[in-house]
Amino acid sequence: MNYRNTAYDHHASRKGRGRGGWWIFLLVLIGLVAGAAATCPDKEKHVAVLSDKMGYALMGESGSNASGLEALGGLLGKGIANLALNSLLVVEDYFVVSIGKLDDLDGNSQVVSIGIFGHVLTASREQMRKRVRENLEL
Repeated sequence: MNYRNTAYDHHASRKGRGRGGWWIFLLVLIGLVAGAAATCPDKEKHVAVLSDKMGYALMGESGSNASGLEALGGLLGKGIANLALNSLLVVEDYFVVSIGKLDDLDGNSQVVSIGIFGHVLTASREQMRKRVRENLEL
């Protein structure tokens, strides 16, 4: 009768396998980091997305069906938001991600946007509208 240690044989047969998985994981990780670093949004992209959403928030309740006066208010609001954001928005670049912050009058900074892989993430248009209206007390 042949008594072999099957657990040992199973371990020995797997020896040498599995190293390719680490190399693939490492290459994918390096590729993701390089892609995120190459496409990290700059301040202009943050300003463009935020001013677009703020212009929409100022346009009025009807959105794309706005009357002429509301649409003009939205365009003016977008232009004013663009000017204000260019001077007030601070974008911190962390190599693979960028974070947009605004300082309030008390000196506290608040994160308003996050940029990664060429996209800038902000609050939704409805949340932005609610926030702008609360701050303007409309």
